[in-house]
Amino acid sequence: DEPWERSDTYADYSRELPGTVACLRAALPDDLAEIVLWCFGPVTKYAGDPAKYDQWEACANRPDSDANDMLRGACSGGNLELAKMMIGRGANCWDFALGDACARGHRPLVDLMIEHGATRWNHALAEACRNGRRELADLLIGHGADDWNVGLRNACGGGHIAIADYMISRGANDWNRALSSACAG
Repeated sequence: DEPWERSDTYADYSRELPGTVACLRAALPDDLAEIVLWCFGPVTKYAGDPAKYDQWEACANRPDSDANDMLRGACSGGNLELAKMMIGRGANCWDFALGDACARGHRPLVDLMIEHGATRWNHALAEACRNGRRELADLLIGHGADDWNVGLRNACGGGHIAIADYMISRGANDWNRALSSACAG
């Protein structure tokens, strides 16, 4: 079973994220809102991992959750303009959106989230390592990310040997979990 569920159709967006659809429709003309819903990339919601679900809930249950949902979707889908629009509408879930942008390798969105105050460097480093994003891992380390063992585990789980070697060179030494991640990945 995949720990992530994706919403890939307009009907799925409307059913699973009604607040997001309402927010987008308030920001854009109807025809453009529908196009953005189809094109900006799949909105990912946490499904299988209870720890991540709690993080999502903490972010999504704020008064400005519609804009935050859209910001996260924009960061996952690589849509810089939509991210800026949602920031203008009050989105402030920088740290989670930073992780989403790192997972997908969207450097302009990573820079935007850092510019607006993201500071959960190790969470973002884990996402960068899991998805083979060495350039982003370097950037995050420059900002203070230092959980080499989580980076090692995620790199091993994603099959990214060069990044795993890099985390070892930085001091990672949790071999048992790294091996477990590599076997599970």
